[in-house]
Amino acid sequence: MHSVALLPTIESTSRNQVGVPVEEALLTAAALDQASIIVRPGSGRILIRLTEVELGLGRPDIVLIATSKTGLVARAECGLRVANLTEAQILVAAHERTSFRHSAGHVTSVTRRLRRIGWLDSNNQMPELPRLVSQSVLLEAKMRDWRTGIQQLARTTWVAERSALLIPEDVERLIPRMALKHNRLGLVVRRANGQLSWRLHARARRSSLLADIWLTELAIRHLLDGSRDQIRSSAANFDTPR
Repeated sequence: MHSVALLPTIESTSRNQVGVPVEEALLTAAALDQASIIVRPGSGRILIRLTEVELGLGRPDIVLIATSKTGLVARAECGLRVANLTEAQILVAAHERTSFRHSAGHVTSVTRRLRRIGWLDSNNQMPELPRLVSQSVLLEAKMRDWRTGIQQLARTTWVAERSALLIPEDVERLIPRMALKHNRLGLVVRRANGQLSWRLHARARRSSLLADIWLTELAIRHLLDGSRDQIRSSAANFDTPR
């Protein structure tokens, strides 16, 4: 794991911070609305937008995933799911024969379940499965506290191919490019007209098996939740008196 670049000290602001959460929420909403500018999913792919997802060392504001809807449905139908991030970690550790960071009893219990549903064979090897995440970008939105944003991103880069700081255009001049480049982070700005654009493209990293399994699971949950919402909406419309 690489170190986080030391960031220069600038004069702290005394402005009221009360409005910051609301402003950052609006910044996040803009990124969700314009997600296809940040990630172009490509032919045959869908773009899934996730917010505040659990990554073990924090909850980034946005994770964007380009993936195959057909592939997600097929994975869900065959029952190859993980209940949580810990299960995904144990699955990968068993498959790659690396050390576990969890108690022996819990590892035994989880491994037994993973074998039962088909994730692992008797030798703890996974079946040959296509990777379903074709692109992934993690975003952290900050109105002013960009130093904290960089530190948060540096702790969660394992999960996405690219990670980027999302800021208003007028904050861009404060951010040293070397701090971003050292941590392999990109920069997305919201211009005065509300449009988003890449100012610095993040260097892509090869996604780990763990990242692919966990993002695929999150994408499946999002897809299934959306399907259930559509069913509930259709039922409500059907039952509405005319």
